[in-house]
Amino acid sequence: MRRPHRYCVWRKQIKMSLDPQNCYNVAHHTGVEERGLNLFQIRWKCKTLCRHYFNGDVTEKTFKRIYRENDKDIFKTLESMETRLDNLLFRAHLAASVYQARKIARDGGLLVNGEKSEFASRRLKPGDLVQVADKFKEQVRKIADNPFLKLWAFIPKYVEVDYETMSFVLVDRPRFDDIPSPYPKEMVRKMGEFYRRF
Repeated sequence: MRRPHRYCVWRKQIKMSLDPQNCYNVAHHTGVEERGLNLFQIRWKCKTLCRHYFNGDVTEKTFKRIYRENDKDIFKTLESMETRLDNLLFRAHLAASVYQARKIARDGGLLVNGEKSEFASRRLKPGDLVQVADKFKEQVRKIADNPFLKLWAFIPKYVEVDYETMSFVLVDRPRFDDIPSPYPKEMVRKMGEFYRRF
């Protein structure tokens, strides 16, 4: 069976992306319809939707390892995941999606505190400066100058961006309440209950 497209509209899974199909999914998502489902099914559906948004293509094994590192607290885990280089590049609006951010990092397009970093999964600390390498600046500038992006731009308060130099600084450790999320806190809590069983 063919794997569905990443932004498949009938699945309505929201990703960290500005793709038009993903924006359609954002506008038409309805959350989890709990009627007729047992507790396990509700938790599983919440886990599926939240994992696709907060973690993109991060494997289940990697996610569970980070979950254990954070004392099995789902909110601390997502705060930790938010400090990843690819997530923050998307939050700073220097990439159109978290997947494009990952590709830019893999191709050596980012400098962290002046040193090249090819690991999109690198977790940043408050005060870390991320700059776009010179050969990638034109590509990134096209994304940052997108009028649609400028109209709807929302940059979380833990990131400070300078579009002149194509760089950003992680000002503070993200708190869950400051992370942009299409899902209510209750859904994320049910996701945590799903993982706590294991």
